[in-house]
Amino acid sequence: MTDLRKLHADAIDRACDVEAVELVQMLRDDYAGLMDGDEMDLMDTLHEVLDSHNWVFLTGQAEAIRYGSRFSEAYFEQIGEQPPTVEACAYMALQTHVLESDEWGELFEDCRTKAEKGASE
Repeated sequence: MTDLRKLHADAIDRACDVEAVELVQMLRDDYAGLMDGDEMDLMDTLHEVLDSHNWVFLTGQAEAIRYGSRFSEAYFEQIGEQPPTVEACAYMALQTHVLESDEWGELFEDCRTKAEKGASE
C-alpha cells in the first residue's frame, strides 16, 4: 500500500527544490549587481529574501515545509535546539534547500570570482 503522506511530503520537498532554484535565479537577476562580489552581501540578501518569503511567514505554508522538507531538522542541526516557531523551522529548511542547490554554488562562485577580480585591479 502506498503511503499517501510520503507522496505528499515528496511533492512538498520537490516544490522546495524548485523554489530554491527560482530564488537563486532571482538573486542573480535582481541583486547580483548590488553585491560587488562580497559573499557576505550575498548571504545577507538571501536572508532578507527568505525573511519576506510567503512560504516562511505564512503559518500554513511554513507548516507544509516542516512536514515535507527533507531539511525540516535544519534548525535543530544548525542551532542545537528545537525551533521556537514553525516559521523558524521553515526559514532554515528553505535556506538549506537554497544553499544545497547547484545553482547557489554557481552564484556563490561567480560572486567570489567577481571579488577576486576586484581585489586584483
